[in-house]
Amino acid sequence: MLDDLINGDGTIPNDWLNNAIIAATEALQSTQTELKYTTNGILAIDKKNANNVVIFNSAGIGVSTDGGKTFANAMTGAGINATMITTGQI
Repeated sequence: MLDDLINGDGTIPNDWLNNAIIAATEALQSTQTELKYTTNGILAIDKKNANNVVIFNSAGIGVSTDGGKTFANAMTGAGINATMITTGQI
């Protein structure tokens, strides 16, 4: 099984993943967001809570909890902003 994963032929069993990864994967796969293409970039707006917005553009990826009024940098060309990590370990 591990050889298949290394070769890109297998899938990681769910019991190997922590709950945050499973929840994030389920949210992404169940299309709980709506994508909007704007002059500022691509906005992903949570359909269940419009205050949660993610923006993607050439400057990076930002996250908002106030409906897009303000964004915190989550990732830029310089790297990942570790203060935006909400679970897990580094």
